[in-house]
Amino acid sequence: MKNEVHVIFGATSGLGWHLASRLFYKGKIICAFGRRLERLQGLRATLCSVQKDNLRLLTFKGDITDAKSVNDFLSQVISKYNRVDRIIICSGKYIRTDVGTSIDLWKDVVNTNFWGTVNVVSSIVNGLKTGAIKNKVRCVAITSSLANKAIGGSTAYSCSKSALQIYINGLASDKQLSTLMLCYAIQPPPFRSEMNNIAQISAGTVAQKIINFFSKETDHCHARVIKI
Repeated sequence: MKNEVHVIFGATSGLGWHLASRLFYKGKIICAFGRRLERLQGLRATLCSVQKDNLRLLTFKGDITDAKSVNDFLSQVISKYNRVDRIIICSGKYIRTDVGTSIDLWKDVVNTNFWGTVNVVSSIVNGLKTGAIKNKVRCVAITSSLANKAIGGSTAYSCSKSALQIYINGLASDKQLSTLMLCYAIQPPPFRSEMNNIAQISAGTVAQKIINFFSKETDHCHARVIKI
């Protein structure tokens, strides 16, 4: 459906930017959330210069680790479009960490990569249970192959993504919640981004693979972590 409302967290760079752009060009309504105002302004300028349709684009500067910021954003989405069809959580942070790294840096990584997703899901579940959101929501979290095995310097990042996958698995196993929300994680191959500038695959290529998967998606994803 062209008028589906896609809410993308981490839309100001990398995979989130490419997903927002490609889905917008396919006629979807895009609600883009990110920390950097200038990037959000750049996204709006880029998309609306190609397709003169400001009504299909909502941007919001916020921090996924701040529950109030997430709630305020989703309230704006529901108020403007009266529905949420798909949530895509691309927000991610990588800081080189090991056992001697400051605990504050560990918390920074885990707060963004794990607790940020918890904030989003909690807000959506509240909207579903109160009736503010009346349709079934598809919630997709972007994870990483590093969730399965840490490499040098990736310990905090790997722990946060592993916790994310376990959290998504728990949501997908909740039979009551599954009537309101379809939850799963997508584990793409390593791709070029601000966190990884040596990967062979571009973020745009991965974004297209994810969109291709969406076109085949059913209401029952048997795998809770899907590798593309």
